[in-house]
Amino acid sequence: MVNWPVSPRDRMIVDGVEYEVIGEPERYDRSPFGTIESFPTPFTVGHRIFDANGEDAHGNPVESWSAPVERAVHGWAAPRTDEPKLAGHDRDIVEIELYAPEWRVINLRKVNG
Repeated sequence: MVNWPVSPRDRMIVDGVEYEVIGEPERYDRSPFGTIESFPTPFTVGHRIFDANGEDAHGNPVESWSAPVERAVHGWAAPRTDEPKLAGHDRDIVEIELYAPEWRVINLRKVNG
């Protein structure tokens, strides 16, 4: 678990662009080679938490997201594979890998992209 909770359908704002979290974060803290104890987190992203139980002005159920909360991260990059990286139940194409503390990679796809 990332030191801040993240779930599928949450949103991340990276360099002013909004992305949706695809699937659960990947864990890389169990490497047989060990991990570095401390690694800097010089970048920040906005984290909007998904709420499936929101309501519109008329009381109808709607999906909604919280206001962005700043989160410190190691960085991000496009996946580096010969074929598209797929993640989540629907096997969505991953556009950005977000490198989060505690050796997690959060897969993202652009919202309305």
